[in-house]
Amino acid sequence: MANEILAASTRPCNYNLGIYSLILARLKKYCAMSDGAHYDISPELDTLVGLGFTAVLAERTNLHACQSRVNSFVRYRDFMLHKDKLSEIAVIIAEIIQYAMYSFNRLGFPRYYDDFVWALHKTLRLHYGTPEEIKKETQRIIGMLFEQF
Repeated sequence: MANEILAASTRPCNYNLGIYSLILARLKKYCAMSDGAHYDISPELDTLVGLGFTAVLAERTNLHACQSRVNSFVRYRDFMLHKDKLSEIAVIIAEIIQYAMYSFNRLGFPRYYDDFVWALHKTLRLHYGTPEEIKKETQRIIGMLFEQF
């Protein structure tokens, strides 16, 4: 039987590369922690993806492309079972964020945009003890995302 193929490119766009890198680092850190002794990132990512897809659904320009990525995200969202697909999952999430930002811009940034931004910051937040240079780079990457739209 053929292996399932994720509906995502293997390389994210340059302007989305930073977000991809932050998500991938967060997923790797999550999966490296021992079972039961870590914070579950799934609700944060579910909220982020859900709010992003809601914007795409309302705006409709990239609906088909985004829906295929959401389907893949749902299929592989149990990250601990799909550690071999973390890079692909990070690409999917970064692309959904990209589609969402475009849609939010076209929709005139409805009220749930604030919830999306909050979810994005919460998902990519840095934990206590993170070196200052990493904190600054993270803020720079997030700022670049918002400058694109």
